[in-house]
Amino acid sequence: MERLKMRQYWFSARVRIRLWSTLVWAGAFALLCIGRSAAQTTADGQADPPVILLQTLHCVEKGNWRLHSYLTKQKELRAAFTAEMGQPGTAHLIVVVRESPSRGHYFDVSRTNDHGLTVFESLSDGGFSTESGNLKFDDPRLFRLGFQKNLERQIQAALQSRTFTIPASEVWYRHADYTCACERRKNCVTP
Repeated sequence: MERLKMRQYWFSARVRIRLWSTLVWAGAFALLCIGRSAAQTTADGQADPPVILLQTLHCVEKGNWRLHSYLTKQKELRAAFTAEMGQPGTAHLIVVVRESPSRGHYFDVSRTNDHGLTVFESLSDGGFSTESGNLKFDDPRLFRLGFQKNLERQIQAALQSRTFTIPASEVWYRHADYTCACERRKNCVTP
């Protein structure tokens, strides 16, 4: 009988210790998450833009006079993006840079993995305006109907997503291990 009580006591003590350690770990994890989200916001409450957006804008700016000249005049830009993941290591991104609430530019970019090196390539770009919620392209290209509708859907999704205000110095700065397709082809418009 004494042995049974002793076994019950040890069992309950082990359960209490495990419960206590679980609570301690859960609390530490919660503090880590809160600290991490607090570290990702700047002094004005604006969250830092994702690295993939900064990398994409860096490569687009290197290969596109339109964005380069816009950045030299404005010193910062308001950008949003959508990303569709494809095969492992690939992504298709639509980046929208707003000039005003009704005007902007889109950049269609692919991200691929080439033997361990991330490569960003600008596929197409153009201007657009929004009039009463309808998207109108500046230069009416001869889009295939399916491509145009998909592009419109992706631009609208980017317009609905979070917009980041990014200083030009952040766009010009190289953020991680990656390369731009124009650097490989030696045809970048900016150094």
